[in-house]
Amino acid sequence: MMNRIGIVLIWLFLLSGVLAAQPTDSNDPPFATNPQPASGDVVSGTWTTLAWLPGASSAVHELYISDDYNDVNESTIEPILITDDFQVVGSLGTPIPSGLAADTTYYWRVDEVNDANPNSPWRGDIWEFAVAPPTAWNPVPVDTGRLILGTWDIRLRWNAGLGAMVHNTYFSEIFEDVNSAPLATGPATMETAFYPGPLDPNTTYYWRIDEYDGNNRIFHQGVVWSFRTAQWFVVDNFEQYADNDPNWIWLSWQDGFETNGTGALVGHLPAHDKAYTYETAIIHSGLKSLPLYYDNSGEPNYPVEDDYGTRLMYSEATLPFNPQVNWARQGDVAIANLVLWCRGLEENAAENVSVVIEDGSGGTAVVPGSPDMLRSTEWRQWQINLPELAAEIDLTRISSLSIRIGEPDNVTPGGAGLLYIDDIGLSAE
Repeated sequence: MMNRIGIVLIWLFLLSGVLAAQPTDSNDPPFATNPQPASGDVVSGTWTTLAWLPGASSAVHELYISDDYNDVNESTIEPILITDDFQVVGSLGTPIPSGLAADTTYYWRVDEVNDANPNSPWRGDIWEFAVAPPTAWNPVPVDTGRLILGTWDIRLRWNAGLGAMVHNTYFSEIFEDVNSAPLATGPATMETAFYPGPLDPNTTYYWRIDEYDGNNRIFHQGVVWSFRTAQWFVVDNFEQYADNDPNWIWLSWQDGFETNGTGALVGHLPAHDKAYTYETAIIHSGLKSLPLYYDNSGEPNYPVEDDYGTRLMYSEATLPFNPQVNWARQGDVAIANLVLWCRGLEENAAENVSVVIEDGSGGTAVVPGSPDMLRSTEWRQWQINLPELAAEIDLTRISSLSIRIGEPDNVTPGGAGLLYIDDIGLSAE
């Protein structure tokens, strides 16, 4: 285990030196960048602070903001002159003093100005943000979507309506029970989640959230959402791992450190500045997920005591099954799909991602995933139709499951990054 723990202090010292030595780019753009809130974000208040990274030569900023795109695009409104690189909007004494309107999209632009520079002004991009509606929104599971039974934590979630302080919940298998329920009569909660109780498989459920706006002392009735349940059998939800023998995550999931010669590294190391080898902050459900580091350079620079050494220019983590498992049926239930949830980082290097399934006779099925999965900062469901693989592998004798990043025949150094995996299981539909 010492090889994995590494020399933490040396690694942190070297890493801090690298970060501190990053120079300022002399080619910084002259126009405003990096808007906050990010373009497309939703704000949950009647005021917000706009901020941006100023252009390299700017002396003054001209801010245009309106709920009319053409006003901003065509500069038909007077700009607000600012010397700071931020501006509060939506409160007294600021632009839009009456407050931001609920369920409204606002457009804004920052032009950078420096009268001493002949190239001034520098017109900025048009950004936008929306103000949350007064009703509950963004349901999880999504409206008319599917909820997989058997995952660690089955709770219904949503985003609060603008100003909402209390939420009334309604839930039933019968549409009319939810749709016709009087306003503000359902069980109340101050959280934006609730546990509906035990659910039956292959059943459609309906639910609604009414919001109480404490600022204006008014109730807003929500729309009726629905979802359908599916039976679920856990392959690995990562809740069983612990930082002790024999429960280390890398004793179950084989990686490139001591096993398969690839650039994969399963689990956090102390030098990653994490409390545990498994992930506890970025999770799809439950309390834990799998952090899978990949480095396809051929010379991974992982913070371990011994040199990680030369590796193949792809990464692969494998969960072997001994004894072999049946993915065609679970008892009297026919299995339809292998499902797993993945989440990447925006800064991850682009690589191909595949799931590799092997059977006890050496048969192999390689299933490619979405090419943008590694850079998705939201959890993405990856669903694989197992009966379609029956010609390639014996679904009754599955011997291993692998997550592959990159291609085995790659001879050109690739990139590096971190992929999170959670809630791997089998669904009946």
